[in-house]
Amino acid sequence: MFQTEREDVITPDECLRDYTFIWSDGLNGYLTANRDISDRYIIYSSFLMDFMLLSCFVLWLLYWKSFRMIIAYMLFFGTRGLIQVIQSIQLINTSP
Repeated sequence: MFQTEREDVITPDECLRDYTFIWSDGLNGYLTANRDISDRYIIYSSFLMDFMLLSCFVLWLLYWKSFRMIIAYMLFFGTRGLIQVIQSIQLINTSP
């Protein structure tokens, strides 16, 4: 039914092929080699997340009257924080 001659079919020894990871390998290597730039990038992206959160909160105060956005943010950032705590505990327990 699906006779294909594609070259990018996953080989039997592969479980998954992540093209985004493959395409960003050069940038990933650059950021790994240059920790200063990597740290600045993390600070910048954290600032953008905080700005997004605060701007949506201001828009909610001025225009919206539904608590749907506030609950969504609480669920998202609460789950994110919980996952980060679990991950940090695992890293502490597995470090020599």
